[in-house]
Amino acid sequence: MLNGHYLSDGDFEAIGVAIDHHVELIEDVFNLTIDTSVDWDRWNEIRETAEGLPRSAINVDPTQGNVGNWNSFYLYCEDESGEVVALLLQKRLQFEDLLQ
Repeated sequence: MLNGHYLSDGDFEAIGVAIDHHVELIEDVFNLTIDTSVDWDRWNEIRETAEGLPRSAINVDPTQGNVGNWNSFYLYCEDESGEVVALLLQKRLQFEDLLQ
């Protein structure tokens, strides 16, 4: 709810179209593939084999914290060779009142 009003189906559709448009632009400009996943074995494998990455905070590490299909997903970018070059874990938060 925002200012006493819920987002309509049209609002959500407009947001989805905008996100899709930005993903297409990023993929075209940087020649990357962007996708999302809940494959936590793959997440851990990528994190373990990536060089120079700092240790994950416990709250975003599925081997130690409360992260899984019920509340999270991750976004990843692959280059032309299929190598993952970027990762972002996002936890989903659900509220009855967005402003609270």
